[in-house]
Amino acid sequence: MATSQKLITRYANVFLAYATQSGELKAIGNGVTLLQNQFKAAPILDNILHNPTIPRVEKHKLLEKICKDALHPILWNFIEIIIDQYQIGLLKEILISFQSAYQEYIGIATAVVTTAVAIPAVLTKSFIEEVKQLVFCKEVLLVQQVDPSIIGGYILQIGALKLDKSVKHSLRLLKLSL
Repeated sequence: MATSQKLITRYANVFLAYATQSGELKAIGNGVTLLQNQFKAAPILDNILHNPTIPRVEKHKLLEKICKDALHPILWNFIEIIIDQYQIGLLKEILISFQSAYQEYIGIATAVVTTAVAIPAVLTKSFIEEVKQLVFCKEVLLVQQVDPSIIGGYILQIGALKLDKSVKHSLRLLKLSL
């Protein structure tokens, strides 16, 4: 599995470098978003691409029918390379890795905030400002999650950085200190 993740990251980073060099990064990024939406709308697509009993040619035809005309030619060529390299089953993961690298490249930090209840829009701004103080970025994409088990407070995660200000965590620390 670790080898697959290395391969996924390598494909995504090489493609990001090529897209940047071509000057078509924004158009390619939009195409990647379109493909990710295809995977969300039709989860069976990932199963089909992972299925070893379906020939590469059929997978190619399927993708061609679904999205070739809507994608930037550079993105479509990249998909064809992945098909030729027998890695089409990793397409969804490569797209996710590319999107993450792309956002980092253009200065967008993705932060996940977990609270016991949904937070109002007013507090969203303060979380965005806190993220901007913790990491250098131009913009913050804030993803909200609700987990009643944390009781109160919040957990803020930005990549590998995790700031746990939840009541559950505080109680656990208190218990450990007794």
